[in-house]
Amino acid sequence: MSELSTSPSQKSSHPTNPSTTVTEGPQSVTLKRPYLVSVLSAGLIICFALPWMRLLFFRASGFDFQKEGEAALLLWAMPILATMACLAGLTGKQYQILGQLAGATPFVIFGYGLYRFKVDLFQALEPSAWIALTLGLALFISARR
Repeated sequence: MSELSTSPSQKSSHPTNPSTTVTEGPQSVTLKRPYLVSVLSAGLIICFALPWMRLLFFRASGFDFQKEGEAALLLWAMPILATMACLAGLTGKQYQILGQLAGATPFVIFGYGLYRFKVDLFQALEPSAWIALTLGLALFISARR
């Protein structure tokens, strides 16, 4: 009987396992829409705690404004809806509706601030407020498609 032996000098013309083949060049990473909704929602939650406005000598955040009384309870909609959208995005269920609601919340708060305070909010807003508005717009658009 003849024995089959393989020597290291014998090479196969094709790889044995195609999943281990390494390709060189740019690789694209696709971010699924539910995860994008979760990331943008987490950004809104963070923005709630960051300073939104300059008021004389101090900076006030959404957390600071919510202590103002009953009318300021609207501010809690932002972190609550953003948390719900974040969790919905992680589970992949109903993230479209919650993402749109959470994305619209910074604009509702901004509109309420323009109506209530009647000051030039555009001058008083801190960068984190603009980031919250940008994240809200991106969240609204990404959850919609």
